[in-house]
Amino acid sequence: MRRLPELIKAALIACAAKIEDPIATAIEMAIASFLETEALGFVDCKPGRGQ
Repeated sequence: MRRLPELIKAALIACAAKIEDPIATAIEMAIASFLETEALGFVDCKPGRGQ
C-alpha cells in the first residue's frame, strides 16, 4: 500500500470501509474485476470471460 499513489490508497480505504471488509479484500476485488469484469474476487475470476 505504501507505494501506491495517495488517490489509489484513499479509494481502497473508502471501498474497504463501504463494504466493511479489510483493505486486502478491496484490493482483491479491484484486481479480480480488472482481470475479469464479472468477478467479485479471485475465486470467481476467469480472465477473458467478461471482456
